[in-house]
Amino acid sequence: MPLIILYLNDLDIEKDQKFAVTQDDLINYLLTRGLIRENDDVYEKIESKKIKLTDFGTYPIKYTFINNISINMSIHIIKTG
Repeated sequence: MPLIILYLNDLDIEKDQKFAVTQDDLINYLLTRGLIRENDDVYEKIESKKIKLTDFGTYPIKYTFINNISINMSIHIIKTG
């Protein structure tokens, strides 16, 4: 299972500030690290599945495609500093 660790500094969120991580944040994170390409199947699937993570923790997410291929990922949102 791919592991994605989102640090608050990666998303320009200050310590003790309320936050919401959405599918757009996840797409931007994956694109800037070269893990997905814009407008490929994975990009489209992530963009179409609305997510909103508002607390620290681990969130398993599964994306299933028509041809029975699925991608499981775990997103960890952790405090830094």
